[in-house]
Amino acid sequence: MKKTILAVVLCAVVLIFFSVVTVSAQQNKLVGKWLADRTFEEWASNWYEEIELFKDGTGIIDNRTTITWEIKNDRLILDRTVFNYSIEGGELELKNHNGKTKTYMTVAAYAKEQAAKEAVRIKEEATKEAVKAAEEAVKAATTRGLGYLQKRDFDLAISEYTEVIKLDPNNANAYANRGYAYSEKSDYVQAITDYTQSIKLNPNNEAAYLNRAAAYSNKGDYEKAIDDCNQAIKLNPNYAYAYINRAAAYCKKGDYEKAIDDCDKAIKFNLPETAMSSAYTNRGYAYGKIGDHNNAIADFKKAIKLNPNSAYPYCYRADSYMQKGNFKQARTDVNKALEITPNYKEAQTLSEELKSKGF
Repeated sequence: MKKTILAVVLCAVVLIFFSVVTVSAQQNKLVGKWLADRTFEEWASNWYEEIELFKDGTGIIDNRTTITWEIKNDRLILDRTVFNYSIEGGELELKNHNGKTKTYMTVAAYAKEQAAKEAVRIKEEATKEAVKAAEEAVKAATTRGLGYLQKRDFDLAISEYTEVIKLDPNNANAYANRGYAYSEKSDYVQAITDYTQSIKLNPNNEAAYLNRAAAYSNKGDYEKAIDDCNQAIKLNPNYAYAYINRAAAYCKKGDYEKAIDDCDKAIKFNLPETAMSSAYTNRGYAYGKIGDHNNAIADFKKAIKLNPNSAYPYCYRADSYMQKGNFKQARTDVNKALEITPNYKEAQTLSEELKSKGF
């Protein structure tokens, strides 16, 4: 019997010993200043609750009200209210029997958290400002680039669009416009490179296909020009300019019937005068090549009426007049073509032929 009693007593002693140690450790963890988990704005405006707990079982709230506290049976009794509590890192969570929860953080942990949030906020604001500044710079450079294109100052236009591309590498329009500037400088290789990148970024832009087709035609790659016009028409079946450019490529390939068919389609659209003039010029050229000079001359006359400042219909009509034996009228048209474009080689060649015939 004595042994049994002794064993029970020993067990009780052991249990009490460990219980005391546990409470002491919990108390030590709780000592210090704790801040209620409120927003940063509330905390900065003193709309928060601060508990300062002391080892002797008393403390203060907000430097004003004295509180009493103790730990008993693994629970925190705070001014007679019993809480289950847990501590994780720098956070203290209190939960009473009604399930209401209050969360506190140590002053140091709270300050660290707020500093991190503030750093993120500052970084986000800086990023927003940087993005806004870049957008404004892109807008300004784009506007300047368009102005230079209109003034036909292609070198400066290229410079502006290069700046846009540096700031916004995915700007399809910047590549397209820079490609146009290169094409106007007869740098068709670089123009095609830029148009290709523009198409890669925006494969639904029929204008980029149209302009690349023109660059291919100027390089003498008429099959690729026709392919690009086909793609532009696929994207927009009513894209009259694609029919005009495809007709020009067909003419260069000697496929005049297809060229006439495309011009017929283009002429049905309500086009600006210069574009309509190009359609009549291309069709007149094709008619001339198949020996139908009457229809050719009729189309050139319409083209000239729509755009009297283009040398092409004058030159091509001169050739048709020559084929018909009307050398006097041919001389008049050649002279007009050279007046508009003095270095027009085809017109110069016709002029020499007329001289050899005494005109």
